[in-house]
Amino acid sequence: MCGKPIFDMAGAVADKDTGEPVHFDCALERVAAAEPLEAGEKIVYLGAGCFGVVGFKSGNDGAFVVKRRIRWEKEGDKQPWRREISSYITKI
Repeated sequence: MCGKPIFDMAGAVADKDTGEPVHFDCALERVAAAEPLEAGEKIVYLGAGCFGVVGFKSGNDGAFVVKRRIRWEKEGDKQPWRREISSYITKI
């Protein structure tokens, strides 16, 4: 997305359109630019290829409510570049 090389493939996510690896921060910026937020809301990564808009509950316990889920990676798709790094990780 940004044209810069990706040095940490384990921290990359698949581009939602092409499936190619992109920086996590670039994907987060793109989601944030497309999602209108209300006061007290924040965009977070929920895992499994999903971002979410969350609102924090009152109190000091850090509890939050997921208001909207944003699917970034296609569910069930395993990209070839991710298979390569997962085989290295399992050997560690």
